[in-house]
Amino acid sequence: MKILLTGATGFVGRNYLLRLLNDDKYDEIFVPVRSPEKIKQQLREEGVEEIPGKLIIQQASAPDWGNHRWAAEHVVHSAGVVMASSPEEYASVNVAGTVNLLAKLDQPQKILILSSHAAAGPCDPSIDVRRENHPDAPVTWYGQSKLEMERAAKEKFPDLPCLYLRPPMILGPRDSASLPLFVLGKQWLQVKPGLREKLYSFIAVDDLISAIETALRDATSWSELAHRHYFVCAPKPVSDRSLLRGAAATFEKPGRILPIPLVAVRALSALVGLVPAWSRKIPNLSPDRAREIWPDRWVISPAAFEKRFGWSAAQDLDATLEAASHWYQQAGLL
Repeated sequence: MKILLTGATGFVGRNYLLRLLNDDKYDEIFVPVRSPEKIKQQLREEGVEEIPGKLIIQQASAPDWGNHRWAAEHVVHSAGVVMASSPEEYASVNVAGTVNLLAKLDQPQKILILSSHAAAGPCDPSIDVRRENHPDAPVTWYGQSKLEMERAAKEKFPDLPCLYLRPPMILGPRDSASLPLFVLGKQWLQVKPGLREKLYSFIAVDDLISAIETALRDATSWSELAHRHYFVCAPKPVSDRSLLRGAAATFEKPGRILPIPLVAVRALSALVGLVPAWSRKIPNLSPDRAREIWPDRWVISPAAFEKRFGWSAAQDLDATLEAASHWYQQAGLL
């Protein structure tokens, strides 16, 4: 059996590729990447000195994917842009890149596309937990691009066997996005935006990979599924304070949490938006991405996916943060 994995140098794809290299089910693993040397270096860092024969590294990336076509039974599309400076840049990679990839597949049996909780948006004041039947209301360019990606794929390729997973905040080894959390956790004073408690769903990267593997093992033809997008996450949400305390606990440094009024954070975000260099340096405070900071609840339910596929998350927050912190320290990033 053959599998195509995009985004193999990114956070989720990098972790999943390491799992695939030890999976005897797949005889060939196609990994289109922008930089073949980068993925080879990443593999060397993991102790893989010689490229296995079943790993086929190809120089290709979104949005056009070069002149390649792929005949793989399984496809996992995890490539995408998470931080960009305009809606057009997000759309070029996340929307057009996905549509163009689907056009280059020959008779796939299952196509699993990683979308995002951001495509749905936070909980509005009328609900405590977001489920698949609630109307989508993304608040950022990134979230809008992921929603448009899903819609474009469904519209242009209605007969393809696609399944869309919408994970929330993903934590674990080999991630760069959550590194600032651990840098903050090492400090005696840890700032958090907002005076009120904020709640977030999360998922460990190992649990997300487990969800991908569980879905791909499903015997049903995905073309026959009435429902195609699912939330996947740990069963319990976590607070912003729990995240800070958990990151600090991995260094045995409790520290003190200093809440910053949102009015001050809004002013800082507006200032960042005026200076392009600052937006590039601290993108999470750009006026667009800061829209993720204002809501109090980014909480979703994994119940539908759990019921349909018989899956459940295994890692709690403490174990997830400990694994991430250990990797950062081993990699010399902390």
